Amino acid sequence: MMSKLIVLAIVLLLIGCGGGDNGVGTVDNSSSEHPTTGSTGSTGSTGSTGSTGSTGSTGSTGSTGSTGSTGSTGSTGSTGSTGSTGSTGSTGSTGSTGSTGSTGSTGSTGSTGSTGSTGSTGSTGSTGSTGSTGSTGSTGSTGSTGSTGIPYETSIDTRIALAINFLDKQDNIQADMVVAIGMLNKIYNLSFTHDWPAYFDSLLVNMHAQSSQGYSQFKRIFDRSFIGNTSFIEKMEKIDQQTLRAIYCDTIPLPSGYRDSLLKELAAENTVLYDKRYATTHVLFALLFLRSNHCNGVLSLDDENKIYNEVASLINTNDGVLDDAEVEAMAFLLASGRGDLVTLAAKDALYKMQRVDGSC
Repeated sequence: MMSKLIVLAIVLLLIGCGGGDNGVGTVDNSSSEHPTTGSTGSTGSTGSTGSTGSTGSTGSTGSTGSTGSTGSTGSTGSTGSTGSTGSTGSTGSTGSTGSTGSTGSTGSTGSTGSTGSTGSTGSTGSTGSTGSTGSTGSTGSTGSTGSTGIPYETSIDTRIALAINFLDKQDNIQADMVVAIGMLNKIYNLSFTHDWPAYFDSLLVNMHAQSSQGYSQFKRIFDRSFIGNTSFIEKMEKIDQQTLRAIYCDTIPLPSGYRDSLLKELAAENTVLYDKRYATTHVLFALLFLRSNHCNGVLSLDDENKIYNEVASLINTNDGVLDDAEVEAMAFLLASGRGDLVTLAAKDALYKMQRVDGSC
């Protein structure tokens, strides 16, 4: 069972499960947290906005209060009576002066007109009617359903067969992945349709000359009689140099500082262009070749345990999913016989990320 889990982990790694830069370029690397649930469908379109309600009609203006009646004009005082004319004195002796007529009495002041009554308050205008409610926006269209995840209970043999079948249909696999396929095929003698050595040669032809020379040194994976070229090996990235030296350790002596140089990669001191975690996993990759080529004594037991633990620490299952570097760490630990360092949660996540077509 453990060897089959190794195969599944490595094949899924080759497919590009986990969304890293390795593997098959055209694979959709999204993963599902539940084995039977497909990937999330696309979001439905937003419903249209409801139309604005009509404005309520303006209340009618209250009627103008009636004008108070004008107060009545006070009556005019009566005119005082004219004093009586004095009687004319008799002629002859000077008559006595007639008495002065009495002054007419002052007319009485007219009474004040009464105050007009206050006009009545106009009636309050009626309240405008409430605007009609806008129509409800139409519901967004349902997102399309993603591809279905493989049922969790699917047997590991079926899973491996589906993954290999998917991988066989790809025609844009990267060179380093083809190298891993070659190693896997030699160990487990899997049935692929691709002629991997020929496929690898076709990749080398289309590479820049320097890259082609460096990657050509991996041909020993497919052909044990292939003779390595140290000058070409030295053109590779530092961590690839360490791996290639391990691949040829039984035919090309390792440099004196190889152990220290290899262990420095655990701290990813020389990485520039890629995720530093891959430097750590490739130290274990080199260890696998040292072991398969019987180059014993290069690393102590403590060294090896340090490598295993460093690689195991890269696997974080708190989110329930694995990315590319985590799948690689898992695959290499299983291949090295340290499946005890791979948690059940990690194995569970590996199962859940595979789809019915074998991809993930």
